[in-house]
Order: sequence, then structure tokens, then C-alpha cells
Amino acid sequence: KLDALASGEPRVALLQTVRGVGPRLSEAVVLHVGDNPRRFRSGDQVANYAGLVPKPLQSGETCRLGHITRRGPALLRSLLVESAWVVWRLNDWAKAFVERVSRGGRGRRKLAIVALARKLLILLWGMLKTNKPFRAPAARNAPTAVAMA
Repeated sequence: KLDALASGEPRVALLQTVRGVGPRLSEAVVLHVGDNPRRFRSGDQVANYAGLVPKPLQSGETCRLGHITRRGPALLRSLLVESAWVVWRLNDWAKAFVERVSRGGRGRRKLAIVALARKLLILLWGMLKTNKPFRAPAARNAPTAVAMA
């Protein structure tokens, strides 16, 4: 029944142009963010709405960032994290992002996947805002060493 309801919604089909984003995540993003995507001024506000931003831990002059705040819709957040694992497996740009954030270690991979979920939400919000299909981000090139003569 959900497929029949969402089949006529062009915004759901638009979000599915990202490899790894399925109909349930698309429906959840359209439900929570898509009614008026311009109500958020920036991607940081969208991530804060979903609870995918780190909680600041402050004491005196010390300021650290802790776990994510987990405020906002839990269903949206959980679907984003689960879809981030699939997006990571299917897209080269996501693999490069997770590799960079996790610094190549397996121990920080879950942290990097949550960061990818945040990036994915901001990307989907931008697609809803501009009404344009997905275009893979340009790969970052490593700086080349200049040979000394």
C-alpha cells in the first residue's frame, strides 16, 4: 500500500535517484522535510532537526563535541543510518567520505556512517529544495608532489 501511495509523488522518485536510497527513506524524508524544504536556511538546520549533530560538552574553557543529540524524529534518523550503510557500499564518493572520516580504521567506521547519514540528509534536502536529480559529488584529488630538479 505504501508503494501505491508514493508512486504518484514525484518528490519520492526524485530522491531515489541516489544509489542506495529506497522508497521508505524517500517517503520519510518527504514526510518530515519535504512539505516545505525552504523552511530550513541551511543544511546544519536540517541535520539539527533530525538530531544528527554532535552535542557540545562545555566546562569552563573546555569545549568538546559528544554523541549526536538524538532530537527529532527517530524513524527518520534510523532510516538515514541504515541507508547510509547501503549508500556506502554502492557509491565511490561515499566510500571516500567514510574512509576520510574514519581515518582508515575499522574502529571509527560506525561514527563515519553516522556522519554519512548526516551528509545524505543534507544532500536529499538540497535535492528537494532545488528539485534537481542527484549528481555525484566531485572526487577530491590528493595533492601531487612536485618533483625537485
